[in-house]
Amino acid sequence: MESKKVFYSNFIKLALPMALQSAITTFVSLVDNVMVGQLGDVPIAAVGLANKIFFIYTVTVFGMCGGTSAFVTQYFGKKDFKGIKQTVFINMMLSVIVSIIFFTMAFMFPEGIMKLLSEDTEVIRVGAEYLKITSFCYIFTGITVVCSYCLKNMEHPKIPLFGSMISIAVNATLNYVLIFGKFGAPALGSNGAAYATVTARFFEVTFVLFFALKRFSFFTKNLEEYREIPKSLFKTYFKNAIPVTCNEMLWSVGTTVIAAIYARVSTQAIAAVNIVNILFDVSSIFLYGASHAAGIVIGKEIGKKEYEKAYVYTDRLSRFVPLVSGIFGFLLIALCPQFLNLFKVSDEVRTLTFNLYIVMAVYIPFRAFNHLHIVGSLRNGGDVIYCFICDVGALWGAGVLGAYITGELFKLPMLYVYIVSQGEEIVKATMIYLRLRKRNWIKDLVN
Repeated sequence: MESKKVFYSNFIKLALPMALQSAITTFVSLVDNVMVGQLGDVPIAAVGLANKIFFIYTVTVFGMCGGTSAFVTQYFGKKDFKGIKQTVFINMMLSVIVSIIFFTMAFMFPEGIMKLLSEDTEVIRVGAEYLKITSFCYIFTGITVVCSYCLKNMEHPKIPLFGSMISIAVNATLNYVLIFGKFGAPALGSNGAAYATVTARFFEVTFVLFFALKRFSFFTKNLEEYREIPKSLFKTYFKNAIPVTCNEMLWSVGTTVIAAIYARVSTQAIAAVNIVNILFDVSSIFLYGASHAAGIVIGKEIGKKEYEKAYVYTDRLSRFVPLVSGIFGFLLIALCPQFLNLFKVSDEVRTLTFNLYIVMAVYIPFRAFNHLHIVGSLRNGGDVIYCFICDVGALWGAGVLGAYITGELFKLPMLYVYIVSQGEEIVKATMIYLRLRKRNWIKDLVN
């Protein structure tokens, strides 16, 4: 077993490229929101709510990929490349089907969807236009996510990293040109951001897919193996992937319901929350990379039947990742006022955003602990049913219910609604801690 020093050193080397990709992805979102934020409170609220549908979609695809990750990491530890090939094929087909479904809904019924999220007619109008345009990037995103997960799980995160770098370059350039009408282009406002996003996603999927197939040529050889997927693999795959996918779908719907409750408090409230979420993404760049890296580390050890190592490494990361994430979160409190200068929002939104982020900073260690184990160790250990119960149960039983009672029934100020609704992270952390102590969460899927 590796010493702590060697373990943390190797872990950071694996996590940093993934964290860097997360940073680039976050920066893409930041560029979008900052540029749209120059247009005022309504556009930033509209785009933020419209992106909740894309959020539900991507989280659904992430869920399917999360269910696949346990197989890929464990097969990778076992050096079974045929198993990887067949599992990723199943994942890709499901991703394409889900992408088509979400595209159809967002393209055909954008106004109806926006009416579920806001009562402000101008927010609905602006958001519906944005949603309809961005629906075209769903299929691109689905393919990219599957390829990226596969590459990362086989410890090759550089290809999706470079794909993200291309995406941000295209997105930032076209945002500037199309939102504000530079170099003779029409000023399209928030619609310009939508067109930029679609174009950037196209370039990203082209790059990632081409180099993924070039790097791992076994995907394009012995094509008959795709027709030879055993029924037992389908059965085991769906037994693991369906709870993860349902987990992510219900989680994303729950967070969208909470956002809709925030929006009913006021347009300024949801605008402030959208900015806070950007700040959280910035502070959690390391967390996202670390969680994925943790899943790879734990999954590989399980694939090699090194179960005791998996328990020990999980225990080490349980302290390390929340500590680092919490430090980043609190450091951003000092930068928050300067960060808010990037947005042309009202003084009310500025004050509320700062207060909400202080609340968020307190919750960050709990969120880091939860994300680490739900996305990383427990899920890649095959304990998907408990992850489902914990994640969805805490969100709907504490988060959604708390937001509804404080925001809809008692009509409390936004700060109190936010404090109560985010308290679900403490409930979730308690449930995960009790599960880890029992040491019965490893489910070997491939041996």
